[in-house]
Amino acid sequence: MTGIPRRRRNTRHQRIDLADVATKRVNPVKLSVIVPTRNRAHAVTLCLDSIAAAIVRASPLDAEIVVVDNGSTDGTSTAITGWANANDVAVNCLFEPRVGKSAALNCAMRAAQGNLFAFMDDDCRMHEEHLNDALRHDAADNELVLRSGRVELGDDDWCRRLESHTGLRYYHR
Repeated sequence: MTGIPRRRRNTRHQRIDLADVATKRVNPVKLSVIVPTRNRAHAVTLCLDSIAAAIVRASPLDAEIVVVDNGSTDGTSTAITGWANANDVAVNCLFEPRVGKSAALNCAMRAAQGNLFAFMDDDCRMHEEHLNDALRHDAADNELVLRSGRVELGDDDWCRRLESHTGLRYYHR
């Protein structure tokens, strides 16, 4: 692929060339946990706390959290930066001005250093054994695999609001 010109667009977030990826991954981190977020200053740190606890539980683990603020207007970036400065877990804080989860995820995947990606929504909480389970399954895989796990809603206020608007009942522990 050398010799093929690559187009670069001017954006606020970091763009990574495929040639750069090969260079960076000589000593990559094992795992990147990717969290896109938008206007969740009040809740994103709880999500990050649960991820940090799972990373500590899986220690020793070379891991990072990649958080993408997707055009928030409520102080989410400040909350993420404050959390990152107060914790020992490696955090890559990014900003993606184009609104949309796919734009945020694409931004995060370009910047992520891990060989293994774990995706997490900002309103969820990671079970403390989730990363240990993911790593165990990854060690047994011989080819590219896409896995999913059980998701329980982590924001009880959101559940109550949804229940009041839809009339549906959500059961959670």
